[in-house]
Amino acid sequence: MNNSDRIIASYSRNAVEYAGVNNTESCWGALSRDLWPNLRINLNHRLVVDVGCGPGTTLLYLAELFKSTTRLIGIEPAENMRALCSKLTVHCPNIMVSGGRFESLPLEDSSVDYLYSILAFHWVTNAELAVREISRVLSADASGDIFFVGRWNGREFIHKTTPIFFKYMGAAQLFASARLRQQFTASAAMDLFKNALPGKTIHIQEIYRTYYDTLAGHWRWWVRIAGQLDCLSQAERSGCEKEIRDALQELEGPSGIPFTTHVLHAKITTQRPQGESVAM
Repeated sequence: MNNSDRIIASYSRNAVEYAGVNNTESCWGALSRDLWPNLRINLNHRLVVDVGCGPGTTLLYLAELFKSTTRLIGIEPAENMRALCSKLTVHCPNIMVSGGRFESLPLEDSSVDYLYSILAFHWVTNAELAVREISRVLSADASGDIFFVGRWNGREFIHKTTPIFFKYMGAAQLFASARLRQQFTASAAMDLFKNALPGKTIHIQEIYRTYYDTLAGHWRWWVRIAGQLDCLSQAERSGCEKEIRDALQELEGPSGIPFTTHVLHAKITTQRPQGESVAM
Protein backbone atom coordinates (compact mmCIF):
# COMPACT_ATOMS: atom_id res chain seq x y z
CA MET A 1 0.00 0.00 0.00
CA ASN A 2 1.50 3.37 -1.03
CA ASN A 3 1.45 6.48 1.13
CA SER A 4 -1.65 7.94 -0.50
CA ASP A 5 -3.61 4.71 -0.11
CA ARG A 6 -2.59 4.49 3.56
CA ILE A 7 -4.03 7.91 4.27
CA ILE A 8 -7.18 7.22 2.27
CA ALA A 9 -7.70 3.92 4.11
CA SER A 10 -7.24 5.67 7.46
CA TYR A 11 -9.76 8.39 6.66
CA SER A 12 -12.25 5.83 5.41
CA ARG A 13 -11.79 3.64 8.51
CA ASN A 14 -12.24 6.63 10.83
CA ALA A 15 -14.90 8.44 8.79
CA VAL A 16 -17.64 8.36 11.43
CA GLU A 17 -15.31 9.66 14.13
CA TYR A 18 -13.90 12.29 11.74
CA ALA A 19 -17.40 13.57 10.95
CA GLY A 20 -18.44 13.52 14.62
CA VAL A 21 -18.76 16.52 16.87
CA ASN A 22 -15.46 15.82 18.65
CA ASN A 23 -13.56 16.59 15.46
CA THR A 24 -15.86 19.15 13.88
CA GLU A 25 -15.73 21.26 17.06
CA SER A 26 -11.94 20.99 17.34
CA CYS A 27 -9.48 23.61 16.08
CA TRP A 28 -9.45 21.89 12.68
CA GLY A 29 -13.22 22.10 12.35
CA ALA A 30 -13.06 25.75 13.34
CA LEU A 31 -10.25 26.39 10.86
CA SER A 32 -12.23 24.80 8.02
CA ARG A 33 -15.24 26.99 8.76
CA ASP A 34 -13.02 30.06 9.10
CA LEU A 35 -11.87 29.47 5.51
CA TRP A 36 -15.39 29.38 4.04
CA PRO A 37 -15.65 33.18 3.53
CA ASN A 38 -12.66 32.93 1.17
CA LEU A 39 -14.59 30.78 -1.32
CA ARG A 40 -15.43 32.90 -4.36
CA ILE A 41 -18.43 31.30 -6.03
CA ASN A 42 -20.78 33.46 -8.09
CA LEU A 43 -24.06 32.94 -9.92
CA ASN A 44 -22.27 32.54 -13.27
CA HIS A 45 -20.53 29.40 -12.10
CA ARG A 46 -22.35 26.38 -13.51
CA LEU A 47 -19.96 23.67 -12.29
CA VAL A 48 -18.16 23.93 -8.95
CA VAL A 49 -15.92 21.14 -7.67
CA ASP A 50 -14.77 20.36 -4.11
CA VAL A 51 -11.74 18.05 -4.15
CA GLY A 52 -11.33 16.11 -0.92
CA CYS A 53 -14.86 16.98 0.18
CA GLY A 54 -14.81 14.60 3.18
CA PRO A 55 -18.22 14.18 4.84
CA GLY A 56 -19.66 17.06 2.82
CA THR A 57 -19.99 19.87 5.37
CA THR A 58 -18.71 22.57 3.01
CA LEU A 59 -20.79 21.28 0.10
CA LEU A 60 -23.93 21.50 2.24
CA TYR A 61 -23.06 25.05 3.28
CA LEU A 62 -22.63 26.08 -0.37
CA ALA A 63 -25.74 24.25 -1.57
CA GLU A 64 -27.82 26.33 0.80
CA LEU A 65 -26.43 29.49 -0.81
CA PHE A 66 -26.78 28.29 -4.42
CA LYS A 67 -29.85 26.08 -4.33
CA SER A 68 -30.66 25.90 -8.04
CA THR A 69 -28.15 27.87 -10.07
CA THR A 70 -24.94 25.92 -9.56
CA ARG A 71 -24.06 22.25 -9.93
CA LEU A 72 -21.74 21.05 -7.16
CA ILE A 73 -19.53 17.97 -7.38
CA GLY A 74 -17.74 16.57 -4.34
CA ILE A 75 -14.74 14.36 -5.08
CA GLU A 76 -13.55 12.13 -2.25
CA PRO A 77 -11.25 9.06 -2.44
CA ALA A 78 -12.26 7.54 0.93
CA GLU A 79 -15.28 5.28 0.43
CA ASN A 80 -16.84 5.73 3.86
CA MET A 81 -16.37 9.50 3.66
CA ARG A 82 -18.26 9.48 0.36
CA ALA A 83 -21.08 7.54 1.99
CA LEU A 84 -21.36 10.14 4.75
CA CYS A 85 -21.27 12.96 2.22
CA SER A 86 -24.01 11.37 0.13
CA LYS A 87 -26.17 10.90 3.21
CA LEU A 88 -25.63 14.47 4.41
CA THR A 89 -26.48 16.01 1.03
CA VAL A 90 -29.14 13.56 -0.18
CA HIS A 91 -31.78 16.31 -0.12
CA CYS A 92 -29.66 18.62 -2.32
CA PRO A 93 -30.48 17.91 -5.99
CA ASN A 94 -27.59 20.02 -7.27
CA ILE A 95 -24.90 17.97 -5.44
CA MET A 96 -23.21 14.89 -6.86
CA VAL A 97 -20.57 12.88 -4.97
CA SER A 98 -17.87 10.96 -6.84
CA GLY A 99 -14.74 8.95 -6.19
CA GLY A 100 -11.41 10.29 -7.35
CA ARG A 101 -8.37 12.17 -6.11
CA PHE A 102 -6.27 15.15 -7.11
CA GLU A 103 -4.01 13.00 -9.28
CA SER A 104 -6.99 11.52 -11.16
CA LEU A 105 -10.01 13.81 -11.36
CA PRO A 106 -13.12 12.20 -12.91
CA LEU A 107 -13.92 15.33 -14.91
CA GLU A 108 -13.84 16.34 -18.55
CA ASP A 109 -11.22 18.72 -19.90
CA SER A 110 -11.99 22.43 -19.41
CA SER A 111 -15.31 21.64 -17.75
CA VAL A 112 -14.98 23.32 -14.34
CA ASP A 113 -15.84 26.95 -13.57
CA TYR A 114 -14.54 26.95 -10.01
CA LEU A 115 -12.48 24.40 -8.08
CA TYR A 116 -11.70 24.55 -4.41
CA SER A 117 -10.26 22.31 -1.73
CA ILE A 118 -10.06 22.75 2.03
CA LEU A 119 -7.17 21.07 3.86
CA ALA A 120 -6.71 18.09 1.51
CA PHE A 121 -4.04 18.98 -1.09
CA HIS A 122 -1.15 18.32 1.33
CA TRP A 123 -2.00 14.59 1.16
CA VAL A 124 -1.18 14.29 -2.56
CA THR A 125 1.48 11.76 -3.47
CA ASN A 126 2.43 13.37 -6.78
CA ALA A 127 2.04 17.13 -6.48
CA GLU A 128 3.09 17.85 -10.08
CA LEU A 129 0.52 15.43 -11.47
CA ALA A 130 -2.14 16.85 -9.13
CA VAL A 131 -1.72 20.44 -10.36
CA ARG A 132 -1.61 19.27 -13.98
CA GLU A 133 -4.99 17.63 -13.38
CA ILE A 134 -6.31 20.87 -11.90
CA SER A 135 -5.06 22.69 -14.99
CA ARG A 136 -6.66 20.12 -17.29
CA VAL A 137 -10.18 20.41 -15.86
CA LEU A 138 -10.34 24.21 -15.38
CA SER A 139 -11.97 26.20 -18.17
CA ALA A 140 -10.22 29.21 -19.68
CA ASP A 141 -12.15 31.61 -17.44
CA ALA A 142 -12.16 29.38 -14.35
CA SER A 143 -10.80 30.23 -10.93
CA GLY A 144 -9.94 28.28 -7.82
CA ASP A 145 -8.97 28.36 -4.16
CA ILE A 146 -6.82 25.57 -2.73
CA PHE A 147 -6.15 25.64 1.02
CA PHE A 148 -3.56 23.21 2.39
CA VAL A 149 -1.27 22.73 5.35
CA GLY A 150 2.15 24.35 5.11
CA ARG A 151 5.51 23.22 6.44
CA TRP A 152 5.34 25.15 9.72
CA ASN A 153 2.00 23.81 10.86
CA GLY A 154 1.63 22.93 14.55
CA ARG A 155 5.08 24.13 15.54
CA GLU A 156 4.34 23.99 19.31
CA PHE A 157 2.94 20.47 18.92
CA ILE A 158 5.90 19.30 16.82
CA HIS A 159 8.47 20.74 19.23
CA LYS A 160 6.91 18.92 22.17
CA THR A 161 6.02 15.63 20.53
CA THR A 162 8.86 14.83 18.11
CA PRO A 163 11.11 13.29 20.82
CA ILE A 164 8.19 11.08 21.89
CA PHE A 165 7.42 9.93 18.36
CA PHE A 166 11.14 9.28 17.84
CA LYS A 167 11.20 7.10 20.96
CA TYR A 168 8.29 4.93 19.83
CA MET A 169 8.76 4.94 16.07
CA GLY A 170 12.49 5.24 15.52
CA ALA A 171 14.10 7.50 12.94
CA ALA A 172 13.10 5.56 9.82
CA GLN A 173 9.42 5.21 10.72
CA LEU A 174 9.20 8.78 12.00
CA PHE A 175 10.60 10.19 8.76
CA ALA A 176 8.37 7.87 6.72
CA SER A 177 5.37 9.10 8.69
CA ALA A 178 6.36 12.74 8.13
CA ARG A 179 6.63 12.08 4.40
CA LEU A 180 2.97 11.04 4.27
CA ARG A 181 2.18 14.77 4.18
CA GLN A 182 3.69 17.19 1.67
CA GLN A 183 5.89 19.77 3.42
CA PHE A 184 5.12 22.85 1.32
CA THR A 185 6.70 26.26 1.72
CA ALA A 186 5.08 29.31 0.13
CA SER A 187 7.81 29.60 -2.51
CA ALA A 188 7.61 25.91 -3.41
CA ALA A 189 3.83 26.14 -3.71
CA MET A 190 4.14 29.19 -5.98
CA ASP A 191 6.56 27.39 -8.29
CA LEU A 192 4.34 24.30 -8.35
CA PHE A 193 1.12 26.07 -9.31
CA LYS A 194 2.69 28.69 -11.56
CA ASN A 195 4.48 26.09 -13.68
CA ALA A 196 1.37 23.93 -14.12
CA LEU A 197 -1.10 26.78 -14.77
CA PRO A 198 0.65 29.12 -17.25
CA GLY A 199 -2.66 30.69 -18.36
CA LYS A 200 -3.64 31.69 -14.82
CA THR A 201 -2.54 34.23 -12.25
CA ILE A 202 -1.40 32.58 -9.02
CA HIS A 203 -1.22 34.17 -5.58
CA ILE A 204 0.03 32.24 -2.55
CA GLN A 205 -1.09 33.55 0.81
CA GLU A 206 0.25 32.26 4.11
CA ILE A 207 -2.30 32.08 6.92
CA TYR A 208 -1.21 31.61 10.52
CA ARG A 209 -3.89 31.16 13.17
CA THR A 210 -3.41 30.05 16.75
CA TYR A 211 -6.23 28.15 18.42
CA TYR A 212 -6.40 27.52 22.17
CA ASP A 213 -8.17 24.64 23.82
CA THR A 214 -8.11 22.26 26.76
CA LEU A 215 -6.26 18.95 26.57
CA ALA A 216 -9.58 17.19 25.92
CA GLY A 217 -10.28 19.69 23.17
CA HIS A 218 -6.93 19.05 21.51
CA TRP A 219 -7.53 15.34 21.67
CA ARG A 220 -10.71 15.72 19.62
CA TRP A 221 -8.71 15.96 16.41
CA TRP A 222 -6.33 13.09 17.16
CA VAL A 223 -8.22 11.00 14.59
CA ARG A 224 -6.66 13.20 11.92
CA ILE A 225 -3.21 11.63 12.37
CA ALA A 226 -4.41 8.07 12.91
CA GLY A 227 -2.94 6.92 9.61
CA GLN A 228 0.49 8.19 10.55
CA LEU A 229 0.54 5.91 13.61
CA ASP A 230 -0.44 2.69 11.84
CA CYS A 231 3.10 1.38 12.25
CA LEU A 232 2.66 1.09 16.05
CA SER A 233 1.16 -1.83 17.91
CA GLN A 234 -1.82 -1.13 20.15
CA ALA A 235 0.36 -1.28 23.27
CA GLU A 236 2.95 1.05 21.75
CA ARG A 237 0.26 3.42 20.60
CA SER A 238 -1.33 3.59 24.05
CA GLY A 239 2.03 4.40 25.63
CA CYS A 240 2.81 6.99 22.96
CA GLU A 241 -0.56 8.69 23.36
CA LYS A 242 -0.18 8.90 27.13
CA GLU A 243 3.19 10.63 26.80
CA ILE A 244 1.78 12.96 24.13
CA ARG A 245 -1.02 13.98 26.49
CA ASP A 246 1.49 14.72 29.26
CA ALA A 247 3.66 16.77 26.90
CA LEU A 248 0.73 18.81 25.59
CA GLN A 249 -0.39 19.55 29.14
CA GLU A 250 2.95 21.27 29.70
CA LEU A 251 2.03 23.82 26.99
CA GLU A 252 -1.05 25.03 28.82
CA GLY A 253 -1.21 28.72 29.61
CA PRO A 254 -3.92 31.18 30.73
CA SER A 255 -5.74 30.84 27.37
CA GLY A 256 -5.33 27.08 27.15
CA ILE A 257 -3.05 24.86 25.07
CA PRO A 258 -2.03 26.54 21.78
CA PHE A 259 -1.94 25.03 18.31
CA THR A 260 -0.73 27.33 15.54
CA THR A 261 -1.94 26.35 12.09
CA HIS A 262 0.03 27.23 8.97
CA VAL A 263 -2.19 27.20 5.89
CA LEU A 264 -1.19 28.04 2.34
CA HIS A 265 -3.90 29.50 0.11
CA ALA A 266 -3.29 29.05 -3.61
CA LYS A 267 -5.60 31.55 -5.27
CA ILE A 268 -6.08 30.85 -8.98
CA THR A 269 -7.55 33.57 -11.20
CA THR A 270 -7.84 34.19 -14.93
CA GLN A 271 -4.83 35.95 -16.35
CA ARG A 272 -5.71 39.55 -17.18
CA PRO A 273 -4.60 41.49 -20.27
CA GLN A 274 -1.67 43.82 -19.66
CA GLY A 275 -2.81 46.97 -17.87
CA GLU A 276 -5.90 45.40 -16.29
CA SER A 277 -5.70 45.16 -12.51
CA VAL A 278 -6.12 41.93 -10.56
CA ALA A 279 -8.22 42.13 -7.41
CA MET A 280 -6.42 40.89 -4.29
